[in-house]
Order: sequence, then C-alpha cells, then structure tokens
Amino acid sequence: MEALALSTDAEFLRGQFALIREAREWLRSGNALGFGGLADAASWLEKISGIGVALEPAEFLDAASLLETSAWLRGQFREEAAKFPLLNGRAAAVGDFRDVLAAIRRSVLPNGDISDDASPALRRIRLSVAQTREAIQKTLRQILRSRNAEAGDDYVTLRNERYVIPVRAETRRSTPGVVHGASGTGQTVFSGAA
Repeated sequence: MEALALSTDAEFLRGQFALIREAREWLRSGNALGFGGLADAASWLEKISGIGVALEPAEFLDAASLLETSAWLRGQFREEAAKFPLLNGRAAAVGDFRDVLAAIRRSVLPNGDISDDASPALRRIRLSVAQTREAIQKTLRQILRSRNAEAGDDYVTLRNERYVIPVRAETRRSTPGVVHGASGTGQTVFSGAA
C-alpha cells in the first residue's frame, strides 16, 4: 500500500476539502455509496497485477459486483451532477467496464460454476461429455435388458465415479464389465466399464 503524501498546495487542499464536503452532503441526504456489501477487492486486485495469473470464479463474481456498483454510482452522480459536480467528475473518471461485466456475468453463474456460455470450446466439450455419459448409460441399459431373467435390480447408478449396473454376485461371470463395488451384504456387485 502506498503511503499518503502530504501536500502544502493550498489550491489542491481546497479542492480535496470541497470534495469531502460534497461527499458528506451526499451521504447526509440519505444516499449510500453501495460499497458496504462488497467483498474486499485487495486480494484479487493484487492477484491480477501479476502476469499469467487467473482469478477464481468467486473472485470474478466479486469483481462483477464492484463493477456494477461503480456503474450504478456513475449513473447516480450523473443524474445529480448539478448538485454534486465534484463527485460527478470523480465518478465520470471511472472507466466503463460494461463489456468486462457482461463477459463475467455470461461466463460465471451466481453459484460460482462456469457457464457453458463461457466459450464455444467449453460448450462443445461439455456437450461431448454429456453425449458420452448418455451412450454409456444406454449401453448399460441394453445389458440390463438383455439379461432380464438374471437381473436383480434394473437401474444404472454411479460407483467410484463410474456408471455401473447391479448384478447378482452369483451371475457376475456372465455379465461383461469390471466390478466397481459391492453391496453391504455382498449379494450384489456393481459392474461397469473399466
């Protein structure tokens, strides 16, 4: 953090005190700056000053909240520019980051998950993963149907992050696949792809 610089320039000091008076008047008239609910930006601002550093989704959401609040304040001061010209001047000097804000809101969901809309490549990858999952489940359902006389239960489930079907332990050898777990009683095993 930078240390505050002392000034003996009377004109500069008059301008700073005028800005403070305007800010006090703004707050006294029942207005708020809107920064109270924002997360501390220091950590992610320091992070982005480095080269090749990426923010976490939650940090992007914090940045989006700050950008939204800044844009809102810019609009508020613009509406009351005649009454608060110094604050309006300061707010007008804040950059317009609508494109950045839109990109964050499009890419990061409110719960912190990355949206399919983050990039065309991510959308394709997620679609491919979903199609592959569906194909695996379809194959397992076909295996279940083909052995209907032997079936104990007829559902597809997950074990050890793999799709599996329940198979009676005594018929395990006649069912293709690798065992990924067993029931508590040991009478059922869960078989799926390697």
